[in-house]
Amino acid sequence: MTLRFFLAHPKSFDDDALEDVASIAHQVLRSFSSGAEFELVLGRDYFNARFKICGSWNAWIQEVAFGTEYLTRQPIFRAILVPATGSIGAGTARIVEQSLQARKTVVVFNRKAICRRVVGVETVDRDDFKGSFRLVFEESTTTPGLPSTSSPHSPTLN
Repeated sequence: MTLRFFLAHPKSFDDDALEDVASIAHQVLRSFSSGAEFELVLGRDYFNARFKICGSWNAWIQEVAFGTEYLTRQPIFRAILVPATGSIGAGTARIVEQSLQARKTVVVFNRKAICRRVVGVETVDRDDFKGSFRLVFEESTTTPGLPSTSSPHSPTLN
């Protein structure tokens, strides 16, 4: 069985930025997969394929977070990966919040493929839907490959 992972990237990423982030995400997944087959699904691609069918932002985000495969009843996505860009927009924040409610693993990763487990989202500026949220991390990450750093808030991709 192929494991599917969702890349929750900013909508503003151009093709080059998306290719760069997807390459790093593949590196992260290879380190966690223990040889298992996996598929990384870009947020943009899933949006283009499923948004009209879902019919609304709310329904599409719910499908990402809670959706299951019809035949296997397994989750469509095993985990959510978020590139470290500092603050995040409302859409990514809602995907993360609902995925955490669904008890999915959510991780943020940087350019060095270093990951941190996400445990929440906090609002920075209610008036700015493009960058008004910040990820909150586990205080002490003990999962291999998910090192802890001093700040519990969103790092940048640098």
